Amino acid sequence: VLGGSDADGAMLHSVERYDPRQDVWEQMPPMQVARVAVAAAAVDSCLCAVGGNNDMVVHDSVEIFDPEAAGACWLPIPRMRSPRWAAAAAAIGRSLYVIGGRDGNDEVLSAVERFDPEAQGWGILPPLRTPRASFAAAAVGGMLYVVGGYDTMLQDLRSLERFDPVLGAWQQLKPMGAPRFALGALACRGCLYALGGAAGDVDRVVLGTAERYDPKADAWLSTSPLRTPRRRFGVAACRLK
Repeated sequence: VLGGSDADGAMLHSVERYDPRQDVWEQMPPMQVARVAVAAAAVDSCLCAVGGNNDMVVHDSVEIFDPEAAGACWLPIPRMRSPRWAAAAAAIGRSLYVIGGRDGNDEVLSAVERFDPEAQGWGILPPLRTPRASFAAAAVGGMLYVVGGYDTMLQDLRSLERFDPVLGAWQQLKPMGAPRFALGALACRGCLYALGGAAGDVDRVVLGTAERYDPKADAWLSTSPLRTPRRRFGVAACRLK
């Protein structure tokens, strides 16, 4: 768990790690930069913190943390081409993808970048079909999926897009049953799950509903709802031994 803001609105550098074997939270080395609305992804055994904002500054900086390294601390890697917050990040293999979000002018972005650890540089990829922010992304079966969020008109989205790294192209897929932004998404057993979030232009409704997307069938199915409706949260799946 990294960054964000506390109950008083102070922006945080702090990082915590949960050990499921000991059932304890551990304080980890802090990030170099406090980040709110930061995107995060795991690449190999490393954790990446991407973009975000603080004190009205939108960041193009990226930090990486290797917990297995001697004297482990957060280290900068080359900056993104575009500063962004409310973006999403995901990894396929050893490549880090950063998608969408909002820039320093509050424009909702369609821009997509990929970091190549061998070349130590960012490459520009084809843009999203629909610019979006406050959405979710996950890698399933070597493909990158982005779902939900809101567009340049601040309209909540149902849409789902998939990027094929081999073809280098985005494909529009079947949309979710309901629009949602500030949602969580994860990959599990070959499927994509979209969880919670919020919807509505004026009277925001926090959602507890959940949907599962099957890439083979290009179909969504409603699943059991969350016990507690929630938005702007994080979610991940892990296999416990």
